Amino acid sequence: MSRTASFLLVLIFLLCAACARPIQNPTIDFDRQYAALSPEKVQEAIVQACVYEGWTVQERTASSVHAALNWKNKHFVDVSIHHDARGVTIRYIASRNMDYKAGNPPRIHNQYNKWVKSLADCIHGYLDLEVSQAS
Repeated sequence: MSRTASFLLVLIFLLCAACARPIQNPTIDFDRQYAALSPEKVQEAIVQACVYEGWTVQERTASSVHAALNWKNKHFVDVSIHHDARGVTIRYIASRNMDYKAGNPPRIHNQYNKWVKSLADCIHGYLDLEVSQAS
């Protein structure tokens, strides 16, 4: 194999490795300002954030929201958003075309982490809005 071909293989390997990152499960810890919010208000903030960020709410239970993101009919992400008196946590369920790799820790294309961080930030914003409306 020529030096150029070897170099290109190493470069491709490094670029692919750079795209995959450990899966992040963003958490919003509740402090006193959110203590007055009912579980229904918390869930409403989650649903509003999902809609705003382009996620589709698949299912709702008393303590969680199941949401999916279908990006340009090419990339699919499925998450569970759990909420209780301590806070909100977004957890990975499944994906398609996101370079998911099982392991310790599991890895996925970095765009997933950007999408769930943006969703968590939006949920936080809607929670702040709920608090301001309750005052």
